[in-house]
Order: sequence, then C-alpha cells, then structure tokens
Amino acid sequence: MGVVVMQTPHYWYVLAVAAVVLVSLMSGMYLVLLWKRQPHRLFSDLPLVFGVTFVAQAINSAVRLLPILGLLPMFLFLFKIRAMIILGSLLPVVAILLHIWLPGIKRHPRRIVIGIALYWVAVVALAPDEPTVLSLCVPLLLVADVPLIATFVVTWTHRLKEVRSDLMILSLLIGSIGQVAATNVMVNSLSTMVGTVLAALALINPWHEDSRVSTRVESAGEIATSSLVCWECAHDG
Repeated sequence: MGVVVMQTPHYWYVLAVAAVVLVSLMSGMYLVLLWKRQPHRLFSDLPLVFGVTFVAQAINSAVRLLPILGLLPMFLFLFKIRAMIILGSLLPVVAILLHIWLPGIKRHPRRIVIGIALYWVAVVALAPDEPTVLSLCVPLLLVADVPLIATFVVTWTHRLKEVRSDLMILSLLIGSIGQVAATNVMVNSLSTMVGTVLAALALINPWHEDSRVSTRVESAGEIATSSLVCWECAHDG
C-alpha cells in the first residue's frame, strides 16, 4: 500500500514492478472469487477487503510501470493519480479495522473514514511536490498497520486456525519496510510482492486440516466469519 517515487528505467526495476502487478492482481482476484462463492457475503469479509486492496495495489504498480518503460514522462500529476489509487487500497482496511475494534459505534467509524479520505485528497491535490505527499501520507499508512498487526496478534493468541495470523503479521511487517523505503524501487517492490503472497496464503491457509476435506467455499466462509467473531469477542472481553 506504499507510495513510491518513480525511478530511472532499468531492467531489474521493470521485472520487480511487473512481478508486483502480476502477484497482486492474481492474489486479489482469487480472494474476490473466494468471497463471491460464499453462501453468505458481507462487505466486511476479509477476502473481499484484502482482495480489493491487492487489486488497487496492482493498478498502482501498473501505472508506475508506464514511466519506467518510457511510455509516459515522469510528472507530478501521474504521481498524484497513483496516490489516489493507494487511497482506494487504504480505505477498505481502515473500514474493517473500525468495524472490528469499534463494533458498537455506527456513525463515528464512517466519519473517520470520510475524514481520512478528505485529508488524503486535500494533501494530494494541494501538495507542490512528491516529497510533500510522501511525508504527509506514508505515516498514515504506517499508523494503519499498527492496529492491523494488533488484530492478527489477537487472532494468533486465540488460536484461530482458519487464518495463519503469524503469516499475516509477517506480511504486514515486511510491507511496512516497503513503505519506509518508498523511494527505493527494488526494496519497495520486493517487500510488496513478498508481503502480498504471505497475506494471501494467510487468508487461504492451505495448511488448515479442514480445508483438505471441505470445499473451497466453506474454507472462505470460515475465514471471513470466524475471524470477525473472534476479534469482536476478544474486544468485548
């Protein structure tokens, strides 16, 4: 989910960013398909939330490839378009975090999401250069990672077997490295790609014993519903 400064065209840069596009798109579409096959679907289901996030991440990386390949010049407006795409990957995660940790408050989470969106749009629209956008937006991404990591720590300590919380925590930590190294194409691309694969594996969890004998639909449903129930019970306790 990190904002990245576009660099001089290079063979390895192209491969790294192209790999992020492919991995993110495949992971995102697969999770969305899992969600669509569930008998009972909610917009707060984890496969949908992370599926949308990964698809937005793929679009952002695809736009980033254009100047690296020399198809478009590197200019501020293109960078701002990418920043707005990143907002599309951030908001679903913020919404699910508020749903988990503030389940009894209906209006305030919506206002928080709207407030974050307005702040982000204002920064992107008014910022005179890329460093300003990075300095004002990347910290928000890192702050969002903290409750997300805490959420999966709760699921880990409560022995939720449907989700590999340890892999999800590792994914978020690796993703945070990419956000801090936002101006380094190789580090950001590799950390994003590895983090995406780990997150997708954590949600699909092919190691879960029940997934070997049950249908994929049942496995996706357990991932989407059991996680939220566990988190909300932990929060209430």
